[in-house]
Amino acid sequence: MKRAVVLASVGLLAAALPATAAAYTWQVYAHGQDGAGGKYATIGYGPRENNRVYHQEGTLWWLYYCNTDGSCDVNPVMGTVNPLVMNRGNGYARAVCWNKNDNSGVVWTCQTLDP
Repeated sequence: MKRAVVLASVGLLAAALPATAAAYTWQVYAHGQDGAGGKYATIGYGPRENNRVYHQEGTLWWLYYCNTDGSCDVNPVMGTVNPLVMNRGNGYARAVCWNKNDNSGVVWTCQTLDP
């Protein structure tokens, strides 16, 4: 009897995982062309999982989060790879992307993964 309960519990958990994973969606919070030096952030605070920017390969971007107390991450993700991604885990913050030097004319898109 215990084995049947364990198997049933595992089956229920497996069935629930896809629904949970589907609840997470990428939200675009900024997009444009050029704009080197611009900082772009989500409008408000919310639960955040990841932050990413699609941009011209070889141009420099920074990604970070700012908390409700006004502090921002002291270790932003900086790079020129496309896409640039910062994993935060589950936290409550504003996502920020900072275009350091992208005036390539290629459309860039900043996104955050929200549960």
